[in-house]
Amino acid sequence: MALLQEKLTRLAEREFRQIRGADFTESLNVRAARSQTALNYMLIRSLLQLGQKFGMGETCFWAEVRRIEDICQAEEFIQIADLEKGQIQKLRGLLFELQIPVTGNHAMINAPVFLVMAALDTVCQLAHQMRRKKADLLTADVLNRIDRELSRLMHRCSEK
Repeated sequence: MALLQEKLTRLAEREFRQIRGADFTESLNVRAARSQTALNYMLIRSLLQLGQKFGMGETCFWAEVRRIEDICQAEEFIQIADLEKGQIQKLRGLLFELQIPVTGNHAMINAPVFLVMAALDTVCQLAHQMRRKKADLLTADVLNRIDRELSRLMHRCSEK
C-alpha cells in the first residue's frame, strides 16, 4: 500500500508542476500583452503629438488616422521619436527588441509599418470606446485618453 501511495504522490506532484508552470506562462503572456499594448499607445501618441507640434496634424481624430495610414502606405519603416526611455525600459516580452539609447531620457525607433498599423488599430479601438460621433472626436481628446490608459498600463507593467 505504501508503494502505491508513493507512486500516486509522485504522479500528483508531476501533474501539479505542469499546472503551476501553466500559471507562470499565463502570467508572462499577460505581462507581454500589457507591454505590447503600452508600446502601441506610445507609438501612436508620439505620431499624434508630432503632427500637432509641427502643424501637420488634424484636429479631428479620424482625419488624423487617415493621415497616418497614408504615411504608412508610402514607407516600410516609420521613425518614432520622443518615446520616454523610462517607460520603454519597463516593457517586457515585446515581439522584438527595442534599441534604447544609453544616454538621454528619450528613445527613437524605426518601427516597421505593420507594427505602426497594429498600434493604430489598438488606438482606434480605444477611440471607439469613447462613444462619440466620428466628427466630434478630437485628436486632443484621444491623446488625453491614451495618456490615462498608458499610465494605468505602465503601473500594471511594473507589477511583478
